[in-house]
Amino acid sequence: SGAATTGTITVNGGSVFVNAGGSAASDLGIDVNSGGTFNVNGGSVTGNGTITVGGSFIANGTVGGGSASVIVENGGMLSGSGDIAGDVVLQTGGILSPGNSVESLSMGNLTLSQGSNLVFEFRNAVGATPGTDWDLIDLGASGVLDVSALSAVNRATLNIDSWKADNTAHGGGVGPDWNNFDPLSSYEWLFIKVANLSNLVPNTSDDSFERLFNIVDDASNTGVFDIADGIPYTR
Repeated sequence: SGAATTGTITVNGGSVFVNAGGSAASDLGIDVNSGGTFNVNGGSVTGNGTITVGGSFIANGTVGGGSASVIVENGGMLSGSGDIAGDVVLQTGGILSPGNSVESLSMGNLTLSQGSNLVFEFRNAVGATPGTDWDLIDLGASGVLDVSALSAVNRATLNIDSWKADNTAHGGGVGPDWNNFDPLSSYEWLFIKVANLSNLVPNTSDDSFERLFNIVDDASNTGVFDIADGIPYTR
């Protein structure tokens, strides 16, 4: 089914689903307020209006025209494994968690604010396929990652969430929670993909880029990475 309006679509509570074959369109955008969920569940959202997320927006389909943007406010969460044609702005306190478990989410440009939150999951520490072995934000051929608001003092938070190899539940390490993670080994995981270094604003070295993020472990006690205790977000 489909819905179109020249006004703003507002979700104050409960859930709105746009299922496969369906579409929703608004000239003035979509407001998903705290307590509300807008789930693009295989369908599409058309139009160039701004999508403001104070609740939950799940992009499991096609979202927006090229000039549309998604603004994730304090306490809001953007997730899903679809394609957002426009830009995403993650404000202070906003959460971006690509996929529904370990998957990828595509978008235009991505702007990170101080105090914003990224949640990445991995299920095969030694894998070779971003979006399958660990989460991926894909900015395509021309998308820009803008971290100009961040510094070693004003950081964003990167939450790393360890899942079992079969992608069914949280886990890590050896035994029934096996996912090839060895705390004595080093790994490189591509979480955010830009086509060139020129698509990173400001263009910065690996060392200084790392200092823009607080790293939070997902596990209890000392955690998988022995960094911090407990991931504060659930889906």
